[in-house]
This record gives sequence, C-alpha cells and structure tokens, in this order.
Amino acid sequence: MFTSSRTSTKTDSRPVKALLTLATAGTLSVVLAASVAAPAFAADPKKDKKLRKAVRDHVVSQLHDRDSDSDDSDSDDADDADDTPIVTTTRHHHRRHLHLAGAGDDCNRGTFFKIHSLEPRHFYIPRTHFVDGPGGSVTASVHREHEVLAFVEADFEKLRSISTELTPDTIVRTLIRTSIPHLEKRHMIFTGHDYTHDIADGKYGNLWYRAFGYRIRWAVRARLDTCKVVRTAHGIADIPSAVEGWRYWETDKPMFHGKVLSEK
Repeated sequence: MFTSSRTSTKTDSRPVKALLTLATAGTLSVVLAASVAAPAFAADPKKDKKLRKAVRDHVVSQLHDRDSDSDDSDSDDADDADDTPIVTTTRHHHRRHLHLAGAGDDCNRGTFFKIHSLEPRHFYIPRTHFVDGPGGSVTASVHREHEVLAFVEADFEKLRSISTELTPDTIVRTLIRTSIPHLEKRHMIFTGHDYTHDIADGKYGNLWYRAFGYRIRWAVRARLDTCKVVRTAHGIADIPSAVEGWRYWETDKPMFHGKVLSEK
C-alpha cells in the first residue's frame, strides 16, 4: 500500500510496516508502535510527515469500520433483548427480592397481618361473681357450662375488594396462628374448680370466674401488582385462651362493677 523513497534503507521501511500492521489492531497498538518506530522517520522530515499522515488516515479508516460493525452487533443484540425478561435484584432488611422488569406482575398480590399491640384481657363468666364478708373466708365453684367467643371489630379503609376474603373467622385464625398458639376462637367452660380464700378483718372478699385472653390491635396491608403496599383494614380482636380460673380481691364495701351494693 505504501512505498518508501529510493534513498530509504531497509531499516527505514521495517518500522513503517510494523506501524501499519499494528495500526489495524487499535489505537493502543498505534501509540505503542509510534513510540517505538519514531526514530526511523527522523532522517527525512517531509517523508516522515507524509508517512505519519498516511498511517493516521489508515487508522481512522480501520476504527470507523470497526465501530460500524460494533453498532450493527449492538443493534442486533438490542432487538433480541426486547423479548428477553430482565431480572433485577434489590435488598431490604437483609432480604433479597426478585423483580421481573418489563412484566405486568412485578409483585405478587397478597395480604399480610401486622399486630400493633397485645394486652391481657379477662373474659368474666356471668353469674359467677360472689361477694362475702366482712372477714371470714369465701369458697366458690362453677357447675354450669358457658361458651366464651372471640370478638372482632374491623374497619375497612381502602380497596375493599381486596379485603372481601377477610371475615371475622379468617382474622381470628390468622391472629391465633401468628401471635399466641394457646388462644382459641371459642372456649368452653364445663365446670370450674372449687376455690377458698380467707378474707381480712373488716373487708369484703370478691370472687369472679374468668377465662384469660388478650385484646389484640391489628392491621391488614395489601401488596399490589405495582409493589405498592396499602392498609386495607384495621381493628381490635378480643380472643380467649385455653386458661381459666378464679380472681380474688377485697373491697371496703360490697361492690359490683364499681357500684356500692350495700353499706354493710
């Protein structure tokens, strides 16, 4: 492609050939070759300038052809990638979640419960409240059946269609499963044990049979296809447990629900 001058020696043409050969490999090779072969052009400045210009033009042509091929390849890859789902990952609270980019169902729809508070609560059995005194002792027992049921109060806020499957039974079962295993949707009292307690002098002794349980403040959140999380319902639930027994306390006067029953 290029010829050297008649006055050039064999040693003058070798660097040029080496430079042209390396020029096709990329700009980095050209820089390295030029730095090595520079002394070969020092003999004739005019020829040196022409040869360098020719090499530069050849390098630009080679790089242009290579960029064109690369653009075509990238375009083909992009066309193929349009039909390929892209999986990205995010981290939240040390958990790894997979999201399918470009799909309509980035997040699976679903609902989940959250318990905000759990407070002890007594389920008192009707007609088992006894008051004795002043002084002495009190003995009581239960010989009647009674059923204690869970109570649910719910307030539906947004997207009620998502919460249509939320029934009191579903809420109670979910809270029992996620909070305390010995809670029960319904607790049956068949017969209570006898209980005796001494009463302080001048005091009135009170006995009342109850089932233990909890008042739970809860909320339900829904995850949409867009990964957005909204609260759909919240409320309270009074759920009895499988534990029952007598409660004893003393008062200065016979009382019931805070009201004085008698002055003596």
